Amino acid sequence: MWTLAVLIALPADKPHPVVGPWRVTELITADQHLKDQDAERFRVELTKDKLLLRVDAKEAVVAEWSYSVDDSLTPKLFDLVPKQGAFEGQTREGIYEIKDDVLKLCIGIGEKERPTTFNIKDGGQWLLVIMKREKD
Repeated sequence: MWTLAVLIALPADKPHPVVGPWRVTELITADQHLKDQDAERFRVELTKDKLLLRVDAKEAVVAEWSYSVDDSLTPKLFDLVPKQGAFEGQTREGIYEIKDDVLKLCIGIGEKERPTTFNIKDGGQWLLVIMKREKD
């Protein structure tokens, strides 16, 4: 299991770098680009094994996914599994990178193949989410 392998490599008291609260700054698909106020409505909290989505600064979680990461490859892998909805239980393969306090996730939303770059203009059905870490 990827999550277990990654967490074992970290000191027991130190969470994985993706864990924490994030503010979405951009959402990009092949035909849509939300940024600034449109994207900043979305807040993401990553726990050790869940991605929780909140909208408009409300406390209620509007969507929940389990996730796993694999930091041994380049790009690093980030896979999501929806816990409800039409795609419940179906793994959505993706990649991620963190630089400073910015997290980029590129997730497949229609294709079976995992994205290999963060450039969604090369024909894939992918969602690119760019987030900035929120201070506690």
